[in-house]
Amino acid sequence: MQGMNRREALAHIGFSVAGLSLSAQTTAMNLVAETPSSKVLALSELFINESRDGALTVASKAIADGEGRATLLGAILLAGAENIRPRPHGILHSVMMVESTFQLSDAALPYSARDAWYPILFNLDDFKRSQDENIREWDNYQMKALPADKQGTEASARKEFVAALEAFDGPRAERAVAAWAPMVDHQTFFALLRPYSVRCYEFIGHKMIHAVQVELALQRIGWNHAVPVLRSLLLSMLVGRKTDSFEKVRELNLVKTIDWNKKGDAAQTQTLLKKLLVATPDEARDSVISLLNAGVGCDAIWDAIVLMGSEIFARRPGKRSIDGRYSLLPVHALTVPSAIRSSFYRAQSDATRWLLILQAAALIVKIRDDLKRIVNLSMDGAGIEVQLTQETDLQRIIKSGSPGLAQGFLQADIARSRAYLASMRSSLARLGREHHQHKYAAAVQLEAGRIQPSLIPVLIAPAIDYIAHPKDQVTGLFERSGEALNKAGIPS
Repeated sequence: MQGMNRREALAHIGFSVAGLSLSAQTTAMNLVAETPSSKVLALSELFINESRDGALTVASKAIADGEGRATLLGAILLAGAENIRPRPHGILHSVMMVESTFQLSDAALPYSARDAWYPILFNLDDFKRSQDENIREWDNYQMKALPADKQGTEASARKEFVAALEAFDGPRAERAVAAWAPMVDHQTFFALLRPYSVRCYEFIGHKMIHAVQVELALQRIGWNHAVPVLRSLLLSMLVGRKTDSFEKVRELNLVKTIDWNKKGDAAQTQTLLKKLLVATPDEARDSVISLLNAGVGCDAIWDAIVLMGSEIFARRPGKRSIDGRYSLLPVHALTVPSAIRSSFYRAQSDATRWLLILQAAALIVKIRDDLKRIVNLSMDGAGIEVQLTQETDLQRIIKSGSPGLAQGFLQADIARSRAYLASMRSSLARLGREHHQHKYAAAVQLEAGRIQPSLIPVLIAPAIDYIAHPKDQVTGLFERSGEALNKAGIPS
C-alpha cells in the first residue's frame, strides 16, 4: 500500500459509492427512483395491521411479487412515522434507522441478494416491536389528520414554518410543514432545516441522527411521501432545548469562504485527535477554527472528530448489546458525528458548513463528558492495545472477539478491510438484536469509505466485539427471516 493515494487505496479495498460513501460528489445522485405511492401506502397499511409474524409473511409475499427494497423500506418509514410516538429516542428508532438499513442493504447487494434483505426484515420487525410498545405504553399514539389550512403563498408558508421552528412549537411546526413542504423540493426544504437539525443536543444527539436519516431516506423513496415523515421528525426535533453550543457558534458569525474540498493528511488528523480527547467544547471549536483558517483540509478535521467517536466507543463499559445502556449509549459517539458529516457534505452555504463542523467538534466532547457521567466511561489509558499478529484467517480473528487483534490484522494488510466489513454485516444479520447495532454498523461502513485509508483499521476494529461478539447467539428473527426469504424464492 506504500505510495498509494486515497482514490487508489479505496479502489484497492473495494469500497464503492453504493452505500459505502455519501460524499459531496455522490449525494446529488438520485440513488433510487421514486416508488409509486399506491404500492408504498398499501404495503404500509398491511404492515401496520399485521402481527409481527404476519408482517414477515406480508414482506415475503411482496418480495416474491417483485417489490423492491425501496418499496418495503418506504412502507416501514411511513408506518413508523404515522404510528409511533414521535420522540427523539426509544421506540422511534424504527424510523431513525431506515437510511442505515438502506446503506447496509446496498453494501450487501453486490455479493448476495439474500443478505441485502436481512437488514430490511430486521427494520420491519423493529417497527412491529415499537408498535407493540407504543400501544402498551403510549396509549396507541397515531398521527391525526390535520384540518385543511387556507392556501397561502410559498413565502408566507415558509415564514410560518420558520416562526414555528424558532418558537420550538411542535404542533405549530407540524401544521406549517404540511403546508410548506408540498410547495418546495427536497433540496430547498433541507437547506432551510439543516441548521436547525443541529441546534439542540437534547437526548445525546438523536435529533441530528433522525434529521439526516429522514433527509436521505426521503431522497430514496420520493418527496411525495414527505409530509407525514416530516411531521413526525419535527415533533421529535422540538422536544427539549439544550442549545448552548448552537448559540455560541451562531454568535461567532463565521461566514469566511474556505476551500471545503481540501483533504488534509493523517498527521493533521492525529494532531487534532489528541487535542479533542482532552478538550472542552469551547477548546474543540477554537481548534477547528484555527485549523480551517490555517488552511488545513476539512476532511482531516472530520476524520479526527469521527476517530474520537471511535475512541470513545472502543472504551465503552459494556461490550455486548445485552449490556444495555453501557454499550448502547456510547454508540452515539460515532453515529452523531457521522450524521453531521453527511449533513455537512450536502450543505450549500458557508455559514451552514461552519455551523455543522463546529457543532460536531463541540458535541463529540459533550458526548464524551456525558458518557463519563451516565455510564462511567473512562478515557484513561491508551485505548485499544493493538496486537500485532501473523494470523491471516479472518474467521479466527472474528472468533477471538478482540479489537486489538482485529486492528493488528487490518494494519498488516488494509485490503482486508473489505472482507472484515462484509463479515460484520453477516454477523449483524445473524446475531443483531438491537437497532443501535444497525445504526453503528452503517456508520462504520460509511465512514470507512470517507476516512483516510491508513486510519481505517482504527475506525473499524472496535466493531468486532459489539457486532460479532463470540458469546452472542443466532437470533430467532434471523431464522424466521430466513424462512420468509425461502418462501419468497430468494436463494441462499
